[in-house]
Amino acid sequence: MRYWLTACDVTGIQSYIFGSNRLAENLGASHLVAEALGSWLREALPQPTAGAVQRLEEDPQLASELLYAGGGNALVLCRDEAAGQELAAGLSRLVLQRAPGLDVAIYGRAVEFAQLDVEAAAVLAELAVWKRRRPRSQPLLGLGVTAECRTTRLPAVGLATDAGGGRRLASAESLAKHAAADAAQQRLQRHFGEPSDGRRWSREFAKIAGTRDEMNYLAVVHADGNGLGDRVARVGQGAGGRAYVEAIRAFSEAVNRAGLEALKATVRRLSDWLAHAPAAAAFALRDFPYLPFRPLVYGGDDVTFVCDGRLGLALARIYLDEFAQAAAQLPDGGGPATACAGVAVVKVSYPFARAYGLAEELCRHAKDERSSAGSAESWLDWHFAQAGLGGTLQQIRARQYTVAAGQLCLRPVELDAGWRSWQTVRDLVAGFADERRWPRNKLKALQVVLREGASAVGQFLQLQALPGLPEVVAVAGARGGWHGQRCLHHDAIEAMEYFLGVDA
Repeated sequence: MRYWLTACDVTGIQSYIFGSNRLAENLGASHLVAEALGSWLREALPQPTAGAVQRLEEDPQLASELLYAGGGNALVLCRDEAAGQELAAGLSRLVLQRAPGLDVAIYGRAVEFAQLDVEAAAVLAELAVWKRRRPRSQPLLGLGVTAECRTTRLPAVGLATDAGGGRRLASAESLAKHAAADAAQQRLQRHFGEPSDGRRWSREFAKIAGTRDEMNYLAVVHADGNGLGDRVARVGQGAGGRAYVEAIRAFSEAVNRAGLEALKATVRRLSDWLAHAPAAAAFALRDFPYLPFRPLVYGGDDVTFVCDGRLGLALARIYLDEFAQAAAQLPDGGGPATACAGVAVVKVSYPFARAYGLAEELCRHAKDERSSAGSAESWLDWHFAQAGLGGTLQQIRARQYTVAAGQLCLRPVELDAGWRSWQTVRDLVAGFADERRWPRNKLKALQVVLREGASAVGQFLQLQALPGLPEVVAVAGARGGWHGQRCLHHDAIEAMEYFLGVDA
């Protein structure tokens, strides 16, 4: 039995969502991306007859069947090529009309239903090749009589109203994102409800990052599941037909559910901490009317959220823990799933697209280190951007964190196992927290001396009459804050200024 299999993929998601410093537009863009392969895809499906059984092979009047949608792509089985072309035309039209600037790649061909597992993998691979080769349209950037949108630099077609009531020139893309912000808010409340402690969800970065006369730092956290793309490719192998459809649907739904449940648990734990933490630990966050947290991309294993810069590391740790628990028993039988995360802590005024790009690069670096270490667990990497970024993460680390003695960075780290772990950093932060034993000015001086190696650290501690460095229990024979060519204590000292222990 032969059908037409259509693969759909939303491309350029990152630049579309994160290309603005206005949170309302980021939220609206994220909602439009979710809608493209959600309700719009279902709206574009060639309509079945009323009351038809929703299985293509069982009802000859059924024109199409959605196999699955998730992770920015979808597979639709169509009765024939004509139905596939109708789907492609309908979805393209809806995206063009409702989300200017968003790009969806669509590819299809005839397949054998009995070999659907093999055929689906081949169609997705062919889609990836076709995306690289297809001709790309270039937008008309404007004429002498057009004004420029402040966000997209495309020709302005109208006026948008910002949160403060100001009016600004905006392109069709910017207006569409802005208009979708209310729908994004409704989607957020549908999944998460209102914060339990009476706070509100904010639509402005300034109301998330920093509170009254304090640090205005924003943490951008990007997390991604480990090896789930490979597991998707293996789902239903050897089954074919209906067995493959059921297997891929069950796996996709389970991953989506795990990511969403992990985020919900992260919000609950943050709200509980804010309600019960001592005022000295929570600073003015305790009385702040807005939740210092906002999910941007969710509904799968690829998750991005923003929060107060002092909460980024702890909330990333909580999310990774919760995701591992929620994805402990996925239906493909491939064992528990884990994720890696990157945390970019930047000034609230920092270009958001660059901050997200750094978080994504940090997440990739954590995945690379995880692979090199042969680990099956979650890993975490982070960077504090106190000024502008010059070069790639690798260049920054080589320039700022590599000294004659070795690497100042312990990160990226595994969450719990071994000496190179987040638990080690967490324990060292706690060990340095007593300001009577470790005054802040002496800690800053120690941070500098660590660059000179173990011998210099020993001399500094003796001259300053400071106690011995907090121990790393998992490391035997560590000397002067160094273990071989890896510094143990530098990351903890650097993190203290940006850290609130929500994950305690």
